[in-house]
Amino acid sequence: MRQELLTYAEVDRRIEALPEGPVAAMRRPPWMVWLDRLGYVGVLVGLMPALIVQFLKPAAWMVSVALVGLALTAVGFLPVLVRDLSVLLRSIGRAREEFIRQWDHDFVAFEGLLAWLTAFPRDVLEHRLRFAQAAQTRIATKMGLIYGGADRLGMVPLIAAMYVQFDAFSTVDFDIPLWKIFVGFFALIVYAAAFQVSRVRLRLELHAALLTEALERKST
Repeated sequence: MRQELLTYAEVDRRIEALPEGPVAAMRRPPWMVWLDRLGYVGVLVGLMPALIVQFLKPAAWMVSVALVGLALTAVGFLPVLVRDLSVLLRSIGRAREEFIRQWDHDFVAFEGLLAWLTAFPRDVLEHRLRFAQAAQTRIATKMGLIYGGADRLGMVPLIAAMYVQFDAFSTVDFDIPLWKIFVGFFALIVYAAAFQVSRVRLRLELHAALLTEALERKST
C-alpha cells in the first residue's frame, strides 16, 4: 500500500462509522451538540446588555435581548442537563456492569479497524504514530500556555459565565462591575475552547493507541 492511502481523515471516518455501544453515557447524540452550541450563544447574548450598558444608557430593548439570551440558555442547556442526569440516575448501582459491556463491545468493534491498519507497511504506521504523538504534545503544551488547567475545571467556567449572566439580569439596569462582565465572557470562551480542544486531544489519543496496537500486532 502507498503511504498516502493511510490518512488521519480515513481513520477518523472509520472510527465514526463504528457501531455505538450499549452504554448511553458513552454516546453524545448530534442533538446534544447543537443544543450545547445554542446554550453558548444564549450565554453570550445574555451577557451583551451588561456590556453595552457600560457605554449606553439603559433601554427597553436591552431587557428584551437579555430575555432572549436567558431563553436560549435554557433551551440549549436544560435538555442536555436533564438527559445527563437521567442517564446518571439510571446507571446508579450498575455502572460497573454497563462499562464492562461497553468494553466488550469496543473490543469487538475495533478489531475490524485494527485488521485494516495492520495491512499497511510498518514504516507507514510508525510515521503516522510519531506524528500523532507529536501532535498530542503540541496540543498539551498549547493548552497549558493558553488555557492553563481549564480542561481540569470541568463545567466550572461555564457555571461562572451563567452566574454573571443571571446576576446582570437580576440587577437594576444591568448594573454590575465591568470586571465581572469580562470574567463572564472570558469564562465562556475558555470553557468552549477547552472543551473542543479536549475532544480533539481524546481523538488523537485514540488514533495513537490504534496505531500502537497495529504495530504490536505486526511484530507478532
